[in-house]
Amino acid sequence: MLRYKTLRDNMKSCEKISGWALLVLMSLAPSAQASRWSHFLSQENVVRIRYDSVAQIHWFGTSNNGVWKFDGRRFERLVPMTMTGGRELRITALAVDAGRDTLWVGTPTGLFAYHPPTRTWTYAQAGDIRALLMTTAGVLWYGTKNCEIGNRRGIKWRLTNVNCVGIRCLTQEGPNTIYAGTDGAGLYRIDCREQAPCALTALNIPNLGNVISAIAVDRHKNKWLGTLNGVAVLDSANGLQRFSTANSGLIDNIINAIWIETYPQSETKWFGTTSGVSVLDGATALWLAYHSQNSGLAGKAIFDISGDHDGNLWFAFQNELGVSRLDNNWSELTTKNLGGKTCRRDDFFYAIENGAAGRLWSGNDLGDIEVLADGALKCLPVDNGRCQNLPSAARDFLPDQDGMWVATAGCGVLKVFNTFAVVSGSRLRRDNSGMPSDYVYALAMDKDTLWAGTALGLAKIVTKPFIAVVTTLADGLPAKRVNALAHDATGRLWIGTTRGLVIYDHGKLLPMVPEEISITALARDSSGAMWMGTEDGLYRFSGSERRRFSSQPDRLPDDRITCLGVAPDGMVWCGTANGAASFAGTQWIARTADDGLSNNFIRQITFAPGGVVWFATFGGGLARYRQSSLGPNTFIVNPFAVATETNVMFQYSGFDFNTPALNLTYQYKLDTMRMWSPVTAATFVTLPIDAAGTHLFRVRAIDRDGNADASPAALRFYRLQPERGGLVDSTIGWGGSRLQVYLPPASLPPGSSLRLAAIAADSLQLSDEEMKQFTGVAFQLLATKEASSANRPITLKIFYGDHFAPSADPRPLALYRYEAGKWAFIGGTVDSERRQITTTITQLGVIALFAGTPPSNTDPRRGFALTAQPRMLSPRFFDKVTISFELNQPTAITAKIYNLAGRLVQTVSENHAMNAGRNALEWNGRDRDGRLCPSGMYLICLQAQGRTETKTVLVVNQ
Repeated sequence: MLRYKTLRDNMKSCEKISGWALLVLMSLAPSAQASRWSHFLSQENVVRIRYDSVAQIHWFGTSNNGVWKFDGRRFERLVPMTMTGGRELRITALAVDAGRDTLWVGTPTGLFAYHPPTRTWTYAQAGDIRALLMTTAGVLWYGTKNCEIGNRRGIKWRLTNVNCVGIRCLTQEGPNTIYAGTDGAGLYRIDCREQAPCALTALNIPNLGNVISAIAVDRHKNKWLGTLNGVAVLDSANGLQRFSTANSGLIDNIINAIWIETYPQSETKWFGTTSGVSVLDGATALWLAYHSQNSGLAGKAIFDISGDHDGNLWFAFQNELGVSRLDNNWSELTTKNLGGKTCRRDDFFYAIENGAAGRLWSGNDLGDIEVLADGALKCLPVDNGRCQNLPSAARDFLPDQDGMWVATAGCGVLKVFNTFAVVSGSRLRRDNSGMPSDYVYALAMDKDTLWAGTALGLAKIVTKPFIAVVTTLADGLPAKRVNALAHDATGRLWIGTTRGLVIYDHGKLLPMVPEEISITALARDSSGAMWMGTEDGLYRFSGSERRRFSSQPDRLPDDRITCLGVAPDGMVWCGTANGAASFAGTQWIARTADDGLSNNFIRQITFAPGGVVWFATFGGGLARYRQSSLGPNTFIVNPFAVATETNVMFQYSGFDFNTPALNLTYQYKLDTMRMWSPVTAATFVTLPIDAAGTHLFRVRAIDRDGNADASPAALRFYRLQPERGGLVDSTIGWGGSRLQVYLPPASLPPGSSLRLAAIAADSLQLSDEEMKQFTGVAFQLLATKEASSANRPITLKIFYGDHFAPSADPRPLALYRYEAGKWAFIGGTVDSERRQITTTITQLGVIALFAGTPPSNTDPRRGFALTAQPRMLSPRFFDKVTISFELNQPTAITAKIYNLAGRLVQTVSENHAMNAGRNALEWNGRDRDGRLCPSGMYLICLQAQGRTETKTVLVVNQ
């Protein structure tokens, strides 16, 4: 019987996560908690997680329900039928061989290999498998409960330590070294050098402990070991350092899993314990703990941790708690999570900038200026409280070749060099340089000239040679206070004031925006367009065009624009009083505290390598967001092979870790369209298609970062003119099997499309007996508009190639249709020389090809039920006619063609033994000499079991 799977599709709209940073500590705002965590497989005991980085597929092994697969779109349970008849579903270990498209599965009854492209299982080796490792060289190592360690190339040891009760974990260090953690016998090292046999060594390290439950190797080749007494760190000289609840931030001493995230500047270690997750940040040496009370973790006891290509972290639980995923593309740096290791006194920030050597500069409301440099936080010696007895809060940073210019509110402008020195000549205030005001809000640089927007006008400062000459421009400005400065593509300086915008062009002030608008931010994008932020929306100036963006209808989080920034990839970002937004070419994508921002009031935005965006927030410290450069995945929904209507509807969907499904957009192409369509949020499109023949529809999803799917989904289909019908080919099954469908004229209801899709064996969930006869070829043939049958017989021809499923018997072959909970026999005419089987059907549905003995007694039908399709044969249209008929038992068949004068033209079949069921023969319109028959009417005569049936066909060969 056919038993379709009920696939658990718990997919949520989630977000991609990080990959860079000095800071990966996350002190989440309550509003951000839900969107940062996701939970799946809530009824499963998940004990192992592995990720295929090539196919981008997650594999989950459970302790009671086999293997689950997550392809980024849905979860699917895989039932390994070859595992002792499907009874043994306990998974103890997983390993991925991406180069060979193989998932290795360890169980208490042995080792199995699963081949995803063909969905086939193979029994590989006996033994109670407890640990698996696929090395970078493609060698599979295993460990067993009986304390055996070996690989698939024939190397094998049996540990003689009497305390050993099993191998717990395996990991690789470099190309030639393997480490094995045991239960009871401590740690072992395996060295495999060229021109020498592999050597197994017991590392008898004092105070290490005999139970090693997890091993991970960092960039310095230190081994991080999980034990029952905390974390042990083993260096290259076997020196030992320990972390426990007594001397670190570990939440529990029983360690089940370790995962190391590697970044350009640092590493972050994640420890799965019986009480939650502990995190150690390598840049700041700070600890953080996650558990079910302070995060979205589904439970306490973590049994495995894994990451993916986006940096998402997955945590496995038993006790039917499934897996939790942390989307940590957002992180934050606040006084709370720094634990006092900083000069910072509050989290209200005005300014942030990325400077030389990856240094991040920030300034808060109390005048603290800090620099994240080389993994450390540095406080700068700034004149806090010495200028008019007011704090010198940094309002803007401007980098140059040898340092950073700082605009302050109360202390004028100062220059901090890359050595962090501040020399006396670089402090520019009213009392020492003629600055119009010590309150400076914006900076801009033009060659050797520094421009400073102050509370009392614009200051022009000549910086080289470093004897500053300050000139004040105030006359002609709409207002004295200058909030924003930016140069356009021609070098003109745009000046934003509290009452409007002007342009400084070679000594002249040109009014640009005559309205009394308070300008808050200015920027130039990569195309040369100028952007202007105001307290009432955002404006873009491109040539003579001026366009306004606002919260309605452009979906900005707020109309009060506080800052602007242009990322290295050209994307425009704006900060508002209620969140941030990025411009993806056609639309704005908002990001707020619900997405992960530490605070919605954004004061300034800057950018760092690797797609990192930093936000200075007013109340939430610094927030970091990593844009993903990976595009989303796109899928065709309800694919079809044939379309008969003129207006054809295409349905599609997308998935992206970083973008909720509702925020994905799409572009499509049909056939030879040179350009992609305009961006649309719709998940379907109806396109007019008049021409008969093969067509190609392509569609790609676009995420909220503007990344398009690099491998668009494609649907190749055949457009049939309903009055003519036609022939369509499709690949099905495996081993090169191919299905050919002939659709007679007017055989489907008007407006219907014929949909054809291959079906995998594990989706059918066949019985053991059915699996022995299944050939691996199954497909679904359905018509839209709920049509269950065709008006005329449809011809099916399967070219089954040279391969079947390993257990299949190639003799004899027959087609079956799944009906009412069981397989109904169809039959088919087998041509073993051409390796094909042919039949006709009128009832649509799920059809499969089996090898074995067909039923001995098939219900009798209407005589032979002889049909001929098409009834007109022409070299211009149809070059053969299919003669189909039904047999209620195996019978010898004779089929001949006569002209109307009664003369024999061709013998199609002479006493050819055929099986019961629906059979089909073909006539190509030629006589016994191979010549095309003259135009006219011809008679098909079918003889069997003492009965004769006839049909007429018309041949037109002019």
